Amino acid sequence: MKKVLFILLAVVSVTVSSCSKYAKKDDIKVLMIENLDLTISPNDWTWNSTYDQWEYKISHSYLNNDALVGFVMSGNGKEALPYFNMFDGTIVGLTDVSFSGYLMVTYYDGNSDLPRPSSDKYVYLKIIPSGLKKPNVNYTDFKEVRKAHNF
Repeated sequence: MKKVLFILLAVVSVTVSSCSKYAKKDDIKVLMIENLDLTISPNDWTWNSTYDQWEYKISHSYLNNDALVGFVMSGNGKEALPYFNMFDGTIVGLTDVSFSGYLMVTYYDGNSDLPRPSSDKYVYLKIIPSGLKKPNVNYTDFKEVRKAHNF
């Protein structure tokens, strides 16, 4: 028994020492889904007169082939972005401008006199690293994405 334990420890020791020759702890990127759950209050929005829309910017580093999936809470639960609200004609959208250092949630209806949202908007963003993306998953369907990635 001692001989088997000794051999096992020797194998583990050799494996660990040989791995350390090729990769350092800091070099290994752990692939994880990033969750950004946002509550956007009415005063958090900024008007962009160039595009006639309200904007909420989230600081974020560049997304390199990662999937950005967004959902907003509506009366029917979580709806994929962009979401068209048929009751008031507004659209809550999502834009990846991470090359500029941020992601952006937008609120618009195409009119230059659109009032600021009057209530909180609950937005849920999921950033799925390219190495975790699964084929044949419809990333605009919250239920399908949640099932595929076990949210």
